[in-house]
Amino acid sequence: MRKNGWNATATIPVELPRSDDYYIWARIKDGSCTIEGRNFSTTASRWTWVTSVSPVSLAAGSVDVDVNSTDYGVGIDAIYLTTDAGFTPVGKNSKDLSAPPQITGVSATANGAFKANVSWDVSSAPDLHHYNLYIGSSAGFVCDSETLVVSPAGSSYLDWQLSPSATHYYKITAVDRQGNESEPSTAAAVTTASLSIVTLDATISGGSATVNIPTAGNYVLWVKQARSSISSSRVSIVLSTILFKSPVTNCMTS
Repeated sequence: MRKNGWNATATIPVELPRSDDYYIWARIKDGSCTIEGRNFSTTASRWTWVTSVSPVSLAAGSVDVDVNSTDYGVGIDAIYLTTDAGFTPVGKNSKDLSAPPQITGVSATANGAFKANVSWDVSSAPDLHHYNLYIGSSAGFVCDSETLVVSPAGSSYLDWQLSPSATHYYKITAVDRQGNESEPSTAAAVTTASLSIVTLDATISGGSATVNIPTAGNYVLWVKQARSSISSSRVSIVLSTILFKSPVTNCMTS
């Protein structure tokens, strides 16, 4: 942008990963300019990073960033867009390539036959964005898209739909705002509870069955019916300690 008194313009195409409020940083010297309607100015004759006071809302996908200036001799050699209000560029190519430190303190506790509570120490990375939680069937499993369970912002997670009577292994990674991912944590193992199955007999009366529950707990009710319509006075009821709360009486068998 060198023409004295002219309104010099430039359009820079960028690809944004998501719709968000973006802070703009411009590396400029010897003057001022506007980028997406935000003002940037410096009197320094050396390259200086200057940021917008407020962010600009931009949509995901291909976006044309508009740059304008009427200052003769103003120079612009780099522009950054970031959603991190605390980010400060250093040098021209200031992309952060350093991954967060490895996560420690991973533990997993079974919560019945199908769930596990997983927790870990909070990452010390100043630009932490989220964690990745992975699951495998052995301690040496590979952390990839096939074993990724969830990407939570917090340092704990309740995993569910697990297999009963099985050992599951969890690893956690930390991901910063630049997408750098830490080395996986040491695997934490958990073994889910087994199902307690009991078979009871019930007497049918008026389309309902009454059974005696041996112990208090949560139950899934299964009814085994030998024919399309019940005409016998006895029906087998299988109970496993999972979902429906006991005591259960007048269990409908229709």
